[in-house]
Amino acid sequence: MDQVPQAPRRLPPEVYRRRRIVVAFALIVIVAVTWLAIRAITSSGADTAAPSATPSPTATAAPSASPSPTVTTSTSAEPAAIADCTATDVAVALGTPDVSADAVTFPVTLTQIGTVECLLDGTVDTSLLITSGDTRVWMSTDCDATAAILDTSWLLQPGAEETTSVAWPREWSFEGCGSSNDVPQPGYYYAELTVQGITAERLQFQIG
Repeated sequence: MDQVPQAPRRLPPEVYRRRRIVVAFALIVIVAVTWLAIRAITSSGADTAAPSATPSPTATAAPSASPSPTVTTSTSAEPAAIADCTATDVAVALGTPDVSADAVTFPVTLTQIGTVECLLDGTVDTSLLITSGDTRVWMSTDCDATAAILDTSWLLQPGAEETTSVAWPREWSFEGCGSSNDVPQPGYYYAELTVQGITAERLQFQIG
């Protein structure tokens, strides 16, 4: 007589629990691997689609400006003022006079003996003095009317020579323009001329 097959023996619950844990873990692994694969594909596609950033142009250093040429401003020097003549610049000389009944006229020579030009003003510090021995006979500055015996100015270059003249009206004079009825007598007299403070050598002359 045939034996009746026995029903399969039921496994302990622990076995089923372990199986479920293994299946759950396998599912988690599958899900994780799938997620990572999808993420990798997505990320790779994004990198491929994104255009590469255009490299910014390298800034080219601007050429340094050429130094501006230094402009030298030439200031023309002002011309030096012309100095007044002194005794070291000019020699004053009286010549032999022209004697007449009304006046004695003396030629005057002005010679520039200096090395630079100078100005000689005949209206400044200029006088003619006439003496007889120790007696003061006449001086041009005693009266305003005779004070300006020279009315000329000269710009004298080195070596230059100018001529002019001064006159004595054959009369007496006193400081303050006092008058006298005396008439200079015939005889020897001396003339002394000063032009701009430069005095000529005293000249002896004779009137008749």
